[in-house]
Amino acid sequence: MPKEKKVKGREKLIHPNSRKALQLFKKAHRDEKLDKKKAERSISNANEVMKLMWFKEHLDASKKFYTHSEMVEFVERFDFGVGLSAIGFFYLSIRISAEF
Repeated sequence: MPKEKKVKGREKLIHPNSRKALQLFKKAHRDEKLDKKKAERSISNANEVMKLMWFKEHLDASKKFYTHSEMVEFVERFDFGVGLSAIGFFYLSIRISAEF
């Protein structure tokens, strides 16, 4: 009777309670969490880009400086205007550096 030839690339079965099984489970779980976080970051970044593009499109190119009151009006226009309804933000936090 001839010897059986070993097939390369064939994986061994792993016992469910083994250390190797635990390592594989941890790796799969970590990869899943990383993919989920990556997708969340992508959505968050897209929202930020949309918000910044709205501000860029509505800025007056001829003005170099905005006063504090002008910036407040500008942000309110974003809050209550097209900005929030198009992007879907409920809260906007922005730091304003004003020239008095």
